[in-house]
Amino acid sequence: MADKHPNKRFDDLVKTVEKIGERISALAARIGRLETEISKPREQNETTRSPQGTSSGECDATERQSPSISQIQTSPENANQSLRPWYRTAEGWKTRLELVAIPFAIAYAIVTFFQWRDLRHNFVISERAWVSVPTNFYSDPLAKQLTCDDPTWEQRVPNKMFTGGAAVALINAGKSPVLQSKTEAWVQVLDRRSPPDLSFAGYHAIIAANVIFPGKCNIIEGIHRLHPTGGDYDLTDDESKLLENGDDYAVLYGFTDYTDRFGEHWTSFCGWWNYVGQKIPTGFNAKTCVDFNSMGDGPPPYLNASPKQ
Repeated sequence: MADKHPNKRFDDLVKTVEKIGERISALAARIGRLETEISKPREQNETTRSPQGTSSGECDATERQSPSISQIQTSPENANQSLRPWYRTAEGWKTRLELVAIPFAIAYAIVTFFQWRDLRHNFVISERAWVSVPTNFYSDPLAKQLTCDDPTWEQRVPNKMFTGGAAVALINAGKSPVLQSKTEAWVQVLDRRSPPDLSFAGYHAIIAANVIFPGKCNIIEGIHRLHPTGGDYDLTDDESKLLENGDDYAVLYGFTDYTDRFGEHWTSFCGWWNYVGQKIPTGFNAKTCVDFNSMGDGPPPYLNASPKQ
């Protein structure tokens, strides 16, 4: 189960790193004080001896010798410096401890950051909205009885000839509501040997949807090819005959751009249909359509290529 409080966990880890740094600084200060105590010069108590005088009984003319003055040697400038190697002094141990502790603190902070990032990523994946977009081709308005509760919604195909209308369902399978969405869709009728070009040009359907709560869906019906002069561009007699003979097939593709409380996401979709009243021939070049189904975060990569018509 994903952590529902990643920010609090990150703050606790940062406080732990700060406490480690404070303890290292306190240890370095103690070592510094110890070094100061060890390196203090020892006090030298020098005592001078008074010169011995001559005996009182001797009354000779010999001059009394003046007492010798002891010469005090000045201590060299580096008297306080220890003659021991650096790695045996307190300062040396302090340096070694710092060199060892600092990399460990940095490594701990780096590991903590990546743990926090993984926790947040897992939390977003668990709690965000996930929108799937199944497609459906219906034959006439009487066959448009589509509901989100139908488990065979995506597999449903018309019992009669496809007349040009199609539908999609925006199903929110995540845990967060979809705040807003926009779907752009194209319908094509192609020769069975030709793959869909998946171009994002020309007149097409653009539909904005309201809020979609978790576990709910929004059905978008009446998606047709649009005529440049306005209105729907339905099948021609020749296209209907080719579809009935199994020489053509219909394709519905597009993408849905939606947002939730975690940001912007997108789902691309593509479905294809052939007339079920005929024996299904081989050679429908629809692999490009199947591979087009995908999803991602941020603006959809197809958005800039799509004219706002």
